[in-house]
Amino acid sequence: MKPTGIIFTDLDGTLLNPRAEVSSFTVDVLIQAKARGYQVVFTSGRGSPAIKVFLDQIGLGDSYFIALNGALIKQGNNELRFNHLNAGLAKDLKELADEFKSDFHFHYYNKDHVFINHESVADPFFIDYLKTTNTPFSEECYTQSPMDLVTKWMFVGDKSAMNKALVPAVSELFKDRANFCYSSKAFFEVFPKEADKGTAARHIMGLLGVSPEDCFAFGDQANDISLLGVVGHSFVMQNASEELYEQLDTTSSQITKWSNAEDGVARTLLELVV
Repeated sequence: MKPTGIIFTDLDGTLLNPRAEVSSFTVDVLIQAKARGYQVVFTSGRGSPAIKVFLDQIGLGDSYFIALNGALIKQGNNELRFNHLNAGLAKDLKELADEFKSDFHFHYYNKDHVFINHESVADPFFIDYLKTTNTPFSEECYTQSPMDLVTKWMFVGDKSAMNKALVPAVSELFKDRANFCYSSKAFFEVFPKEADKGTAARHIMGLLGVSPEDCFAFGDQANDISLLGVVGHSFVMQNASEELYEQLDTTSSQITKWSNAEDGVARTLLELVV
């Protein structure tokens, strides 16, 4: 049965509250939206395990979702589409990353397996996050890890410091070969040129036969720009990043009345579709 519409929503800083939780109020609203025929599609830079934990919590474990900034599309446990950096580009990126290992933490996703350079600046929070979300990861084998299915590369550090040297270096070397942007004030990501949230959302619209005019999208960071530009009703969170606010004109987005700390996505949906 064709859905009434699709609700695409980012997770961190958008659907999730500042404690990285889905509130009971938000769960109730999403269930009501589903009952009215809407397909709810989580759209995140996270890997599959870190998205599935929330889908299972809400009872949407068999739903479509978009992972790794659009590089991976799944329905439940079934993989529908996958993009990755070519091996040559991944090796070039690894060489560049090694130049900054004393300045920033970095790791990369080989599909859903995370490889961490244990020689780079430590990030204990990220290790805890991987364990909590049941995401497989490796540290010691980083130097011999495979480069054939690298899905995205993430640098973690002070944004002003990354803007001085790292970001210009990535821009110069990979501007025509990969997508890159901030996904938070401390996360700078590089991912396949053919992959972004907007392209993935269009793919799901096509699979379900739903027009953009019947779709909603919510985001808070620069990696949400492509998503917000492909739907009929797009919303930038009140707590969104400065980069995203600067793109309001290009996405024709509205600003939510509430932040993610105030269940902004759920309250907006309550006014519009529930």
